[in-house]
Amino acid sequence: MRSDQLTTDQVAAITARVWPMLEYLAQLEQRMHQRKFSAGDPLFALVTEARNGIQGLYAELGHLSPEPLAGKPVRQPKSIMPGNADDPLGRKPRK
Repeated sequence: MRSDQLTTDQVAAITARVWPMLEYLAQLEQRMHQRKFSAGDPLFALVTEARNGIQGLYAELGHLSPEPLAGKPVRQPKSIMPGNADDPLGRKPRK
């Protein structure tokens, strides 16, 4: 099987699971930055790498969907881009 053979329902199901992970990692990365973790810190680097990977997966899922996710463009979580709009799946970001 290939990723372009996933059904719309399968893409939606994966996306629904990936979004909370992305939001959590983005918030964790932001908290670590606010607490002045050094860029060379191994844990900070791993969190950043994990967030980048999950963000890439989320973006790829958006490309696989025949329509933009929930009719909205794929966006980064609010914690990455302050002031960003709602989750592309229609959920409000946690505050």
